[in-house]
Amino acid sequence: MTTTRTLHLHLQAAQAIGNADALADAMTRLAHQHLQRGSAQIAADTLAFVLLQSGLSAPQRAAAQECLDELASRICPRVILDAQAFAADMDIDGMVDYLLDAATALN
Repeated sequence: MTTTRTLHLHLQAAQAIGNADALADAMTRLAHQHLQRGSAQIAADTLAFVLLQSGLSAPQRAAAQECLDELASRICPRVILDAQAFAADMDIDGMVDYLLDAATALN
């Protein structure tokens, strides 16, 4: 399993070079870690954001959707609705900052 620190480094590197595929991958993997550790809102926020990205490859979209579907089967639907509203108002730089700030939830 990739460490949270490594995923944060991947996220920052992908942001720096503008690699949308790598950003989506790192975000989905971070969301999965949040989900495993009980941070459902952060996971939902992240996955909702990833799924709103245009140009997302089919495998990346499927991975994010699968993780969100798993989460949705276990939590209140309101969490997903809130995440979708949150994601709609977020830009990539804000989302990266949000995920880096949310690191304390994984520790």
